[in-house]
Amino acid sequence: MSARPDTRPLLEVAVGIVEAANGALLMARRPAGKAYEGWWEFPGGKVEAGETVADALARELHEELGIEVGLSVPWARREHSYPHARVNLHFRRVLAFDGVPRGSEGQQVSWFERADPPPEPLLPATVPLMRVLTGPRRALILDRANPAPGSASVAPSPIPGRSDAGHEVWRLARGPAPMAGTDGVLVEPAEFTQASARSDGGLVVVRCRDERTLADVDAGADLLLYEGKVDTAARAFELAQRSPAPVLLMRAGVSWPGDDALPQAMAQAGIWGLAHRA
Repeated sequence: MSARPDTRPLLEVAVGIVEAANGALLMARRPAGKAYEGWWEFPGGKVEAGETVADALARELHEELGIEVGLSVPWARREHSYPHARVNLHFRRVLAFDGVPRGSEGQQVSWFERADPPPEPLLPATVPLMRVLTGPRRALILDRANPAPGSASVAPSPIPGRSDAGHEVWRLARGPAPMAGTDGVLVEPAEFTQASARSDGGLVVVRCRDERTLADVDAGADLLLYEGKVDTAARAFELAQRSPAPVLLMRAGVSWPGDDALPQAMAQAGIWGLAHRA
């Protein structure tokens, strides 16, 4: 029997993924007296009437942690039904801030390295995001007829991470069916529901050929791959704003700026990473 739809009012919530210069992530433990007491979460709070998500996040992090947000960019949206509330979570990466984070409301706060297991217990809505958040920022798209790229080289990525030999790249097979030796699948929007029902825990990445497709994909995909041309930072930021999931760009379609400046430019535009064809 399928669960009944949750018809409670949707509470808009801004959530901050605060990142240190070394890539560590800041998390907070919910204090006594709140729902899910003692569970770990990314800090944030309710978007008040008249606020943008970015403004709400800046206010919440100032109130909760005593920091001033210098730069935050969109990352993902997720809707989740908790026993106490139905929430629409707007995750934003906080790439610059002033101050030393401290729990202003009695909550414990701590930095966690991306390579370490996340703290437990972790709020349920956050769990599905952790694999992407702590994983590679590059994807290799494999042809099912020739799944092993062999000696074919992938252009060196300007995105920090281990080498291909260290598997710091998501290996994606085209189509909804799992394939041995890969981390997930790259599917068309019409295949998304079928692929997302997989039981093997692999990534589901949705292929978006244009901006309209990207904006219309149902929330829940692990990543979205945008295949259109992106020639300015403003264009990239617009895509990130509209997307319900972290965005990968095809490296061949990115014409701004040069490789040396690309990592910082992509981060500031809200783009998660790059994809290459094997």
